[in-house]
Amino acid sequence: MHNTHFLKAIWIFGQNGAMTNPWDVYHQEAKTFFEVYESKPFEVLHADLMGCLPEAPGTVLDLGAGSGRDAAWFADIGFDVVAVEPAEALRSLGQAAHSSARIQWMGDHLPDLGQIYRSGLSFDLIWLAGVWMHVPPGERARAFRKLAALLNPGGRLVFSLRQGPVPPGRIFHPVSADELEAWGSRHGLSVLLRTHAEDALGREGVSWTTLVLQLPEDGTGALTLIRSLILRDRKSSSYKLALLRVLGRIAETHPGTAREEDGEAVELPLGLVALYWLRAYLPLARLGLPQHPQAASGFTAMMSRLKDLDAPQLRPGVSFHGQLAVDLHHSLVEAAQTIRRMPATYLTHPGTQSPIFGVRSRRAGAVLVDESLRLDQEALWAFGSMTVPSHLWRAFRRWGPWIEPLLRQEWAAYMESLIDTRDPRDLWRALTWVDPQRDTREVRTLVEDLRARGQSIYCVWSGRHLQNELDIDHCLPLAAWPCQDLWNMLPFSATVNRAKGDKLVTPERLEGARERLLEWWDRAYIRGPRALESRFRLEAQLSLAIPEEGGLGLDRVFHGLAMRRMALAHGKLLSAW
Repeated sequence: MHNTHFLKAIWIFGQNGAMTNPWDVYHQEAKTFFEVYESKPFEVLHADLMGCLPEAPGTVLDLGAGSGRDAAWFADIGFDVVAVEPAEALRSLGQAAHSSARIQWMGDHLPDLGQIYRSGLSFDLIWLAGVWMHVPPGERARAFRKLAALLNPGGRLVFSLRQGPVPPGRIFHPVSADELEAWGSRHGLSVLLRTHAEDALGREGVSWTTLVLQLPEDGTGALTLIRSLILRDRKSSSYKLALLRVLGRIAETHPGTAREEDGEAVELPLGLVALYWLRAYLPLARLGLPQHPQAASGFTAMMSRLKDLDAPQLRPGVSFHGQLAVDLHHSLVEAAQTIRRMPATYLTHPGTQSPIFGVRSRRAGAVLVDESLRLDQEALWAFGSMTVPSHLWRAFRRWGPWIEPLLRQEWAAYMESLIDTRDPRDLWRALTWVDPQRDTREVRTLVEDLRARGQSIYCVWSGRHLQNELDIDHCLPLAAWPCQDLWNMLPFSATVNRAKGDKLVTPERLEGARERLLEWWDRAYIRGPRALESRFRLEAQLSLAIPEEGGLGLDRVFHGLAMRRMALAHGKLLSAW
């Protein structure tokens, strides 16, 4: 019965509808597809795969998630799942039927996967059940390259390939397991399993080939290149180490600034790179630690202008006024020029003179208005841009906590080679990145303003009315991710806050607090007594990798928060609360 209804609906659409994308039919006939997909359980359809799926917990990317049947199965056994379905109506039905807090739904699609790339997530399993046939042959090389790049070391890529007649009104392209195996080999993936079976729905002439490919440890070679640049690249100053460290810090704290350029690289605002450059050098300059053999005092002229600033103040979203704004603007321009002339030019691919990083710089004079400088998106991009190869960017995002100590060690050793009077331990300590300290005063003052206006404050986690035992603390723990952004600052019951500590909230608890969290953001930051809306939205966009297009509603901020929680859960293996 399902098959007859299914084929009839598709034939009608083929006669009366016009498709511009292969998923249009899934949107137009969403209910029919939903019923067909839900008619067979996962275990029946994929019985031959049970022995080679990774063990939970882990991360799964379900591309072409359809009704959410497969995503729900993975979530039920303990995986965190990103379910990507471009057909809006089908996605809505799937989300309503499978609303697990462990599933994050997206409207992305191959070959772009722009939202997935911005999220910074990587996956232990990428699942493509009946999807590859929709990718045009001319776009498949790019699509496969992106899929391989999203795998964690040791991760698995599963294709279910449909063979047989094309139903009327559908957009299918021929598929080949041999072709996929060849692409896998070029990207360092090995074949783990290949099977062939008849169609479980009994459709005449239809069969399925399943191919499982696995990526070895660091199949991209990015870690090898980074290690070579840190340890073996010739250094005439600390500039190369500084640029690598800055890029790693941006990848961890402000992934939302990256824009994919061509599938091979991401583009960063040069103003942000320059800002973090100043932040890296400011503590060292104040201690007079040398960074160049011919300039023992380092960046004296540039840094002396910033004597009234602390390093954590140099972050996106902050505004500066008067002479301090003028001085910071001059320093940013000089830092951008130094980056372009020195490390971006001399950090080259091994054995070549070809620079790894590209820089397009501008003077950005227009961002300084009436001696005011606001470090927003427009200002940061106004200085120019830097391109970073995609595989290096992903390595910084995945392996930053392991790369950072090696960079600090080499930087300290370099400074030690320039002077004889410092204890190496002092140099190591001087290179400690000064993150924002736990400071809840601004939000606590905001709470008192709200109370003065007669508004009650409730614990985001418990819903309890807060009176004397009110704490302000971080949704994502500061110990795991030093983020003082407004969206991360919430009112807690002191009892609840003690229980939470530095643990990471579970996806179920986060989803359970969704409405209270959205209400707090809206009341405190969007409609609150202080002008914080623009800062709230900017911080959320830069830190949570929320795409610029589509607006920045609070639901999208919450989705970005849930994705960031997932990344921390699997990247830092934090205790759950």
